[in-house]
Amino acid sequence: MTTSEPEACFGDDQVATVVVEQGDESEVADGDEPPAAKRSLWKRIAIWVGALLGALLLIVVAMAVWPASTGGLGPEPDPTATYDEALARFDALTAGEPGLVYEPCESVLMDHGERAEVAVVLFHGLTNCPEQFVEFGEALHADGANIVILRAPRHGIANGDGTAIGSLSNIGGLDSAELRDYADDAVDVAAGLGDEVRVVGLSMGGVLAEWTAQHRADVDRVIAVAPAMSIPGVPRFLTTGFVNLFDKLPDIDLPGESKLDHAYVGESTEGLVATFLLARSVEEAAADRGPAADDVVVVLNPDDNQVDLGDVTDFASDWNDRSGGVAIVELPAAGLPHDVIDPDQPDGDPDLVYPILFDLLENGASE
Repeated sequence: MTTSEPEACFGDDQVATVVVEQGDESEVADGDEPPAAKRSLWKRIAIWVGALLGALLLIVVAMAVWPASTGGLGPEPDPTATYDEALARFDALTAGEPGLVYEPCESVLMDHGERAEVAVVLFHGLTNCPEQFVEFGEALHADGANIVILRAPRHGIANGDGTAIGSLSNIGGLDSAELRDYADDAVDVAAGLGDEVRVVGLSMGGVLAEWTAQHRADVDRVIAVAPAMSIPGVPRFLTTGFVNLFDKLPDIDLPGESKLDHAYVGESTEGLVATFLLARSVEEAAADRGPAADDVVVVLNPDDNQVDLGDVTDFASDWNDRSGGVAIVELPAAGLPHDVIDPDQPDGDPDLVYPILFDLLENGASE
């Protein structure tokens, strides 16, 4: 009996099948993770991403809850005593404007060559510049008043070749202390220009007007037009959170539009924070006492969608309750824009608004 090597007991097809199966095992061993492992990896990534987003959310909430400080926003008065001193102070404050500021936005002094019975300070709005109030100021000047329209810090800066208004990014870095100093400076100049000092301000300028009314006893009458004290149309706590959060973050330029060739386009988070924080400081001071100014008028436009009319009305009413002297006046419902001062503002009506404000400035709201 002859002994031979045992033969395979399966056909060619079966052998091929075994080889393929061995090849599959080899490929898995060479680096392809099985589906379960892949799912585990993605699950770990999702957990880490979720943890990171959760941590960021906690940081944002903490910043929004931690209060922005209103400390140090009280007055630092240094009023001029004479006409000549007032001119010298104005010149010193505005010396750096030529070559930096777009010409229509330079600060304006309209005087009669001597101290007048009345000097009027005009505070323009956020992103605008003194040009906003020039026509209004000229009418007051023609009636005998000396007029001061200082340019707000970081506003009115020209573009590179000086032929147009520059970028909104110029407002970056603005803070409420700069606005406080600006308000003090304007009143200080006016003190030497008139026996009485009166103030008119719009929007951000309305907040500055309220600040002067609260803190400057050398101001006789204040007209705060549409003061921008909070974000309109939302609960007040959202303005508080916005101020607290963006007070701690770099400036963000918010998109917008403007048909005025002397105003920045858009809104600045730091500009809004500076305005709202100064308004908060006024509210805090007013919780303890009424305004230092003798006569205060808060003017509201019923068609204004950029001011929370309820917030401003509540504040003015509470302010008046402290010691009196605060009145609320409503403009006619005539479809007026937020900016009721700038004659270049579309849909504005200076012929309607100016006589009302002139009368309030001359006589107050009680007469």
